[in-house]
Amino acid sequence: MGRNYTLIVTETGTVFSCGQNRYGQLGLGSEADEQSQQMLPVPIKLFNAHDGEDEDAVMVSAKSHHSACVTRQGSVWTWGCGASGQLGIAGTYRRHEPTPQRVYCTQMGRSPAVMVSCGAHHTLVLTAAGHVWSCGSNQQGQIGQQDLVGSPNPNFENISELTMIDPVRFGHADGTTRVAFIAAGYEHSMAISHDSGVLWTWGRNEGGQLGHPGNYPSDHNYSHVHVPKALPSETFGEPVEFAAADALYSMVVTASGMVWGCGYDHCGVLGTGQKQSIGAFRRVGGEDRFGTGGARTVACSRHHTLIVAHDASLWACGNTLSHGLGRNTGAVAGYLVHTRVDAAHFDHRQVAIAAVHEQGSIAVSVSGQVYTWGYSIPNIHVGLGYNCPHIQWTPRMIIEASFDMQRIGRWHCLPEADLLAFVMGVHCRLGAATTYLDLSSEMLAAISEGHRCLCLHGCGLGLRNLLGVGTNVL
Repeated sequence: MGRNYTLIVTETGTVFSCGQNRYGQLGLGSEADEQSQQMLPVPIKLFNAHDGEDEDAVMVSAKSHHSACVTRQGSVWTWGCGASGQLGIAGTYRRHEPTPQRVYCTQMGRSPAVMVSCGAHHTLVLTAAGHVWSCGSNQQGQIGQQDLVGSPNPNFENISELTMIDPVRFGHADGTTRVAFIAAGYEHSMAISHDSGVLWTWGRNEGGQLGHPGNYPSDHNYSHVHVPKALPSETFGEPVEFAAADALYSMVVTASGMVWGCGYDHCGVLGTGQKQSIGAFRRVGGEDRFGTGGARTVACSRHHTLIVAHDASLWACGNTLSHGLGRNTGAVAGYLVHTRVDAAHFDHRQVAIAAVHEQGSIAVSVSGQVYTWGYSIPNIHVGLGYNCPHIQWTPRMIIEASFDMQRIGRWHCLPEADLLAFVMGVHCRLGAATTYLDLSSEMLAAISEGHRCLCLHGCGLGLRNLLGVGTNVL
């Protein structure tokens, strides 16, 4: 979810968008009214004029006013606001780009893109080679390009072309360290190493959201970090498997399903039980709070946080200003610890994945239904997929006909060509006991060897990568 708009990917690779379109962030082309509010999801066309064929999306990302997706072919497509160069198109600093533009893998070291994450004014891309590429604003060091700091560049430290962050920055002097996961906050960034599960953070640290205690002194004289910096291995005591972030805080999930958080907490978004900002990662809870297996994913917005547990339940904490907690809180100001969203709101279906923006939430069930809830101006839709009277407090299913009856969130087959997309959508390593599909031993080995990536990060849904009912991962 972006700021007041939503992107969804179906299992057939079609991207749908709805909500505000002031910057062309819905990707509907120049013929669409940029000021319009789309009442229902509308499909975005990813057309490769060079090859004369459409491309299938496998994941999407959005944050403020720009959007991006990765296709099965390994390309990245971007659209929306590009004033800081965040669209990754060399020499492009357009405020409006309503038509998706393709960024070829030849511009990323000829390695296919497997993941993309949008910040407020920057973009991160992860390639199959395990390298991180970035573009956009570097005013807070969020794109990890230290050589731009203090640059005489007339665009004031903005870069419009995807540029690889030197692999040496991620640990090994020979640059052999591979990255398995990326997440962009509002003005900071996160990455997880492929083999060790080490967390790296960089960018803005005004709220202590980078988790480096030395950069969050008591006098609040924070310092930003302009290149990736690793968190000590003893910070979590086990590998990190998922990360998400928003404006001034960060959340991660470790191998045992434990949730950790740090940063500025003005309304209970960290879920620690108190409104207390912390400059180092602190335990939020695991199996003790979220049931057997603990948490699987976390989604962050300015006012609330959602957690999907291994038992497919959904949990929320934060301020009612977001209207995205999934329950009619009435006079309750919010929740300082994660509280379960009533399963009845999802028709007792299991929740597979969730995402948030500052005024709403979205969740997808294992069987493919999409539910949204949050705030809407009367008669004007802001990304919920339907017109609602002011506030939709509890989850409401989007009619499947809105998506031309394309089921969302389940794959019924897995061609070998989709291996990269599949492993990108896997949270836990698949073991030999998996019951999902008839995978060859070679494919299982490739997946279980070290891929821990997820199809969802902080503010975007990669629904096409969700696993089906038969897998033991869900």
